Amino acid sequence: MADAYLKQCDQVTGLVRGPISAEVLKSAGISALEADLDNPQVPQLPLQRAQLFYFTPSPGEGIADTRVMPLLKPVHSKEILTALST
Repeated sequence: MADAYLKQCDQVTGLVRGPISAEVLKSAGISALEADLDNPQVPQLPLQRAQLFYFTPSPGEGIADTRVMPLLKPVHSKEILTALST
């Protein structure tokens, strides 16, 4: 998917958990940000005016996806609702 978007836009960035995955992306010409979504202190990500594709598996327990909420925290809730409804 990232390869297809690289042909259409100037920048594609992948969010990865560790340095090995980051190197794989970088070798393909894709920027990489490292973050652990299980850590409540997820760094603020540049999501404004961005398309976000979320392919992270749900946590192994519970009924809520606790990984996505800290990721989207800086984004205005109206923008999230608009994106989800389209």
